[in-house]
Amino acid sequence: MCTWDKEVRYFSRGIEAGVDLCWYRRLFACPEVEAATSTAIAFDASPDYLVLPDERIAMMRQQLGPRARLVTILRNPSDRFYSAYNMGMNEHRAAQKRATYDEFASSLDRMIACAPECPAEPNLVRMFFNYGLYARHLARFFAHFGRESVLVECSEEFYADPLPTVRRVLAHAGLAIPSAMMASLEKKGQTGAERNAGGQWGGAGYVGRLAPLELAKLDAFYRPHNAELYALIGRSFGWGEDPAGREGRRSSNQTRMAGAPTSDQPVGGIRTRGSSGGSPAARGCTYVQRRYICTQAAPKRLEL
Repeated sequence: MCTWDKEVRYFSRGIEAGVDLCWYRRLFACPEVEAATSTAIAFDASPDYLVLPDERIAMMRQQLGPRARLVTILRNPSDRFYSAYNMGMNEHRAAQKRATYDEFASSLDRMIACAPECPAEPNLVRMFFNYGLYARHLARFFAHFGRESVLVECSEEFYADPLPTVRRVLAHAGLAIPSAMMASLEKKGQTGAERNAGGQWGGAGYVGRLAPLELAKLDAFYRPHNAELYALIGRSFGWGEDPAGREGRRSSNQTRMAGAPTSDQPVGGIRTRGSSGGSPAARGCTYVQRRYICTQAAPKRLEL
């Protein structure tokens, strides 16, 4: 399998940039896979798909077709809130002006008091809360794609023991686990490779996890929303219920929504950055400040 890159964001930003479904499908062209098998499945991991409005989800369903399979890996929204705060408040700040944990803690009561809309706060604060209201977002996808097409997984379980989650995801997509992937999973399980600790945004001041007081406050806010999620999916992730069970949350990776754009003519597989034939550079694309800047046909430039 092969993947082009994470966060293509075609359905959230690419359409406004002027690209179409043909452009999107070409990103997942995977000759080395297609030569070996008649069936290839492509995964697009774009977190902001989770909060797409209803009309955009309807467009996604129409373009991907009935065979599309979606996977969402959900993180404890309390942890996710702090991780998003760390990135959102620090991404464009100079190192000496980065937001500190004390700044976060001192503003948390004010933010929770106005949640989830917070009209007087920066727009980012509304986004921090909104992404963690998982039930309302998933309900829209269930309505358009059908419950059986959407697999819901727990981030903490994945990072504690990746293999069971990977098995369920690939079974959902109709794939077996290749031996090379098994070896990679075993290596990552031993070394913790490729786990973002959040220091990229917050630097040394990023503490990585919530202190008990701030954790309790966010857990209290999200508790009814988590209960709504558990009722929707028929399963509890235990968020806010068992502090000892939180040791699996070692990554600051945020919610991921992955779509498998399948059709009667399958379109590629999963390609890692830099692999042959499909890297951003090979397709005239660069990734700058979390934006895809692509040249489809000179001199046209597309910013996603």
